[in-house]
Amino acid sequence: MNTILEQGIDRIDAPLKVTGRATYAFEHQVESSAYAVLAMSRIAKGRIESIRTRAAQNSPGVLLVMTHMNAPKLSTLQNQKHNAPTSRVLNVLQDNLVRFANQPIGLVVAETLEQAQEGARLLKVDYAIEAHHVDLARRASQGYSPTKAGGGGDPSISHRGDVESGLKNAAAHLSRVYTTPAEVHNPMEPHATIAVWNAPNRLTLYDATQGVSSDQERVAELLGIPPQNVRVISPYLGEVASVVRDRFGHTLSSPRWRRDNSTGPLSWK
Repeated sequence: MNTILEQGIDRIDAPLKVTGRATYAFEHQVESSAYAVLAMSRIAKGRIESIRTRAAQNSPGVLLVMTHMNAPKLSTLQNQKHNAPTSRVLNVLQDNLVRFANQPIGLVVAETLEQAQEGARLLKVDYAIEAHHVDLARRASQGYSPTKAGGGGDPSISHRGDVESGLKNAAAHLSRVYTTPAEVHNPMEPHATIAVWNAPNRLTLYDATQGVSSDQERVAELLGIPPQNVRVISPYLGEVASVVRDRFGHTLSSPRWRRDNSTGPLSWK
């Protein structure tokens, strides 16, 4: 039986990836780009009481320091569509609340990547820390169960069979303990976006994403421009699927600064 399942098929992009010739999002060459670096929260839960930005603003090469105090406002949380995980509600630099560890709390734009990194380091933040909880099992009863879950819209809670009865009435029992090593993602490229405003309402994104259409629609929705005016370029994918599907803060933060200041490219890394 000669079927496609019996054939060895090579990935057409494999040689380019393993020889370093695949162009990932951050490697596209654009003229006169500025660089943006996100500053992350140092606590897991609480609120920002103050952010002192003067040292960062006066640092060589820094063009802008953006925080929740001067960031453009997104669509209100109630108006954002969130029918799928890829369109989760985004609240990037919109208020002073810290909801999770390493939450973006600021964006520093500079002439070089190193200057942007130094500017982000110079931000001084005062927090009002609140207790956070990371033990999921102990708080499972307080969890939220959505109406539907998964890409197929399956119910979030389902029951099938009777495990306890099956174990009790089984003809034989086998008890073993198995362990597996820790597994981590090892992406071939970093989270990265290059945003180029070709006109006041026309945007090109070089993004690390496997969903160029959902990327286009989501960014257009949040920025308030027609989807056809957003072009997303992602010829190669160097990250794992679970890493690249959401529209993270960096994807949205890059075009937000350029839209308020000038046309041209902005790189985020």
